[in-house]
Amino acid sequence: MNLSIDYDKTYTLDPRFWDTIIAAAEVAGHRVFCMTMRHPNESIEMPCPIYYTGRQAKVTYAKGHGIAVDVWIDDSPHWLLFDG
Repeated sequence: MNLSIDYDKTYTLDPRFWDTIIAAAEVAGHRVFCMTMRHPNESIEMPCPIYYTGRQAKVTYAKGHGIAVDVWIDDSPHWLLFDG
């Protein structure tokens, strides 16, 4: 399973909790990454790969880069489909 976790107001609300979830998911054989609408020059740190969409809608970005996402975890799901 491929899990995408948003950064701002999702991961940032409780990084220790999400670090535990990320580690457990990876131990179970799942792939976890962050998908953020930030630009690459707005760098962040997480214990998983990070994709910067540069304000592009996350679903559009993922499809355009061949990234399959099974589960989206995002506090603002409207940004999955709409550009910022």
